[in-house]
Amino acid sequence: MKNIKFILIGLLLGLSFGFNGCATYKAKQQVAAVSFPELGSLVQVKDHMLYTSASPMGVPQWSTPLKVELAQLPFNKAVYSKYASFIQQSAGINSIVYIDSLPVKPKYLKISLTDHIALTQELNASENSHVCSYLENDPNYKLVTALLFTVPDAQIPALLEADFITLEQDALKEMKLVWHKDNQKKQIDMKSMEVFDYEYHSFCWGEDQFHNKKIQLLTQGNGKCPKGTEKKATKLKRDQSYLKL
Repeated sequence: MKNIKFILIGLLLGLSFGFNGCATYKAKQQVAAVSFPELGSLVQVKDHMLYTSASPMGVPQWSTPLKVELAQLPFNKAVYSKYASFIQQSAGINSIVYIDSLPVKPKYLKISLTDHIALTQELNASENSHVCSYLENDPNYKLVTALLFTVPDAQIPALLEADFITLEQDALKEMKLVWHKDNQKKQIDMKSMEVFDYEYHSFCWGEDQFHNKKIQLLTQGNGKCPKGTEKKATKLKRDQSYLKL
């Protein structure tokens, strides 16, 4: 009888831990679905059994304003699925009706960091040497390069008529979007942006002429790095020959 009791207790505890484990995964999955990182920030992306998480890892030193591209795009089935999932997970009200068979689709906004040369130059600068020391050892670190979002319809025309928009960092390392038009500028209220998805780029590492590791370029998502570069800087084959001056 004692053995039977121990077996039953073990089964009940196992079921309890199993249910708690599922509940934990579901809770973490929900948090991952409703919280999004900042544009221009670093995240550590990890794949779990039921979801993918992106842990905020901080913001590099952006010493100059970064130009961003703002586009208004029609929803497709895949993007709308992400939007609908975000609304559901955040217990919001879905006010956007999407019917795939109709020719006219509702639209969303996408803001992107597209000047990859400027981004790599900034990241390779001495101000970010401590950042690169972390990035070079872990290919799971990514740079957030785009946000997909919606805003109230009344705000869309003003956003789209800007001459250009920049992403700037203040003295407290807070990121802000600045609207520019006819030599005038104003800060965009990011609180009104309902972000429902984001995109990131991975780092491809190479070496300079002195064999110092540096970020050679950025590749979209988890895309492959071109020949001669590596996702993980430690995989670079160092040339042991002496430089001839």
